[in-house]
Amino acid sequence: PVMEQPPLGVFADHEFQSLVGAVVTMTLASATHIHIALKKAEARAGEAFPENTRRKARLSAFSLIRLMFFAVVIVMAKPLLPAEPSSSSFVNGAAVLVVLFGILILVDLTKLAFSIDP
Repeated sequence: PVMEQPPLGVFADHEFQSLVGAVVTMTLASATHIHIALKKAEARAGEAFPENTRRKARLSAFSLIRLMFFAVVIVMAKPLLPAEPSSSSFVNGAAVLVVLFGILILVDLTKLAFSIDP
């Protein structure tokens, strides 16, 4: 016997929202720390680093905020959609994209953090 899955699946639910919220919170703290470290390194060097470096950290931080917004929209829109396989695919696909985008932001911030000299 095959178990039947609920119409809209269980991926994009409150637990998905909690996961994204935790990742965004921790990563925003890291982005803030990177920004502060860049400012301290600039003060020690006595000159400003290329604007592109701080811009990357700022872009990643604001992308995380957008990511959280999209996760909230996905969770709130899910019950409003018709209970059809295409709706389930759309919602779950959007949730997977949110997670993948979050991973890409984490990779970007990690690369930036390790490029800063102590």
